[in-house]
Amino acid sequence: MKDYYSILGVEKNADEKEIKKAYRTLSKKHHPDISKENGAEDKFKEVSEAYEVLGDKNKRAQYDRGGSNHGGFGGFEDIFSGGASTEDFFSSFFGGDRNSGRAQNNSKGKDVKIRLGITLDQVEIGDQKNIKYKRNIKCVTCNGVGGAKKDTCSICNGSGRRVERIRTQLGYIQNESICHNCGGRGHIVIDKCNTCNGKAYIQKEENLTIKIPNGVSQGMVFKYTEKGNEGEKISGDLLIEFVINEHKHFKRQNLNLIYELKVPFNLLICGASVEIPGLNNKKYSINIPKMSQPGYNLRLKGRGLPKINTVDVKGDMIVILEFEYPTGITDEELEIVSNLNNKPNFTYKNKNV
Repeated sequence: MKDYYSILGVEKNADEKEIKKAYRTLSKKHHPDISKENGAEDKFKEVSEAYEVLGDKNKRAQYDRGGSNHGGFGGFEDIFSGGASTEDFFSSFFGGDRNSGRAQNNSKGKDVKIRLGITLDQVEIGDQKNIKYKRNIKCVTCNGVGGAKKDTCSICNGSGRRVERIRTQLGYIQNESICHNCGGRGHIVIDKCNTCNGKAYIQKEENLTIKIPNGVSQGMVFKYTEKGNEGEKISGDLLIEFVINEHKHFKRQNLNLIYELKVPFNLLICGASVEIPGLNNKKYSINIPKMSQPGYNLRLKGRGLPKINTVDVKGDMIVILEFEYPTGITDEELEIVSNLNNKPNFTYKNKNV
């Protein structure tokens, strides 16, 4: 009986996380599409066989008792238990932004996702913006084949998938997985293309002018069809997530704009008409009522942000009055303020006495 613990390089008391980590590392190291060492494919199968047993509680318990109902290499997708996906697994092999063998075996390419920072000024009136991004396209040298010559994979007969019967305690089940020999492509490249090194795809920088719709919200995603990574038959999409940058004056609350107006206490008491900023260099006049308290809210109707792709439906600007304490005082100002001392409405009254 094979020593599966030694094959994975773990102790017999290793927990599930240690076993899975060891399997991920060794699978990547010995994968036939990555490793150039002789016997890499056999080592890859052996590692996968060991993980199929040790990665399953029941099989591991039976193995530790000295028996095994394991019948050879199989169970390739056991690694995906616990939330990981086939796509995640192959991304770890080939790089997160590159097309894996699985992606190349699909007719549609993978989507490209980018985050685009915009300002509140752009949200108010909309805008156009030129962006640059990278996507994978078919290699122009080999036309997306990967090399000058290729042979049909002898393991999957060109399908890119493997179907295996696995014996379990409940009987046999059929398991379909990506062919480990060709990485899901269905063929083996013999004479690799020098341009793409046999990957069939190269990276290209694209320029695109996009429209920023007025009223767009934080986290909204807009799709540009077939502007993503190329696939065998159709390209994926470009997905742009809008991220709204912080503004030096305003905070957003749905369609409303929140503005904190700091004023000295004499304006709160006497009232005043003051000018405040708006978006896109606008200016607004607002009246502060007499005897306003700090925290009092004033509202400018229709001076907020528009509902997306509209011009008539707008939110409000909410102005929050805040007391601005002076950082310095002149002798004349001190005398004026001192004259208020002992006046009826400016006398200290300790209500706790």
